[in-house]
Amino acid sequence: MPAAINEYNQCDRDIVSFDREVHRNIVNSYIADMSQVSMECAMITRGEILLSVYKEEKSFKLYFSDVGLLMTFTNIPYITIARENEHNLFKGAIAENYVAQQLKAKGHELYYWKNKNNEVDFILQEDDSIIPVEVKTSTNKRSRSLKEYLRQYNPRTSIRISAKNFGITDDIKSIPLYAVFCLGK
Repeated sequence: MPAAINEYNQCDRDIVSFDREVHRNIVNSYIADMSQVSMECAMITRGEILLSVYKEEKSFKLYFSDVGLLMTFTNIPYITIARENEHNLFKGAIAENYVAQQLKAKGHELYYWKNKNNEVDFILQEDDSIIPVEVKTSTNKRSRSLKEYLRQYNPRTSIRISAKNFGITDDIKSIPLYAVFCLGK
């Protein structure tokens, strides 16, 4: 009888092991497929040269490589986005995805900075400069997280991408959302 129980237990372990392997293969296949349509934005905990040194391996955001794909996959009705005076989370997510797409197209590695209470949407490294970039969908000038980043790291340049026209306010360069492609590398 003990031999039969032992044989049964071994069979059960083999099935569980096989099942895990099948799930692992499915997950790896899905990740490989998603890598064709997504872009990783790694979290950093410090805003200093070299950003890659401060990359948190297990913390990242994923953006679609195309805003049209984002809209298709999420089924967000166009009218929800088009409403001017309505604050909604979708506008922010779409704007942030658009900016990620444009930055990646210009050859930037995508990073974002986060501490316990603040998050800056993108941190760029250009030569020996670190540039924090905040994305807003309105003309709202309030950027609490960006101001905290500026206080901690004092970068030479900082950028707010929003509906506001070109300009400088509180040492933060304003770039309209439609002109993100102008950010060079």
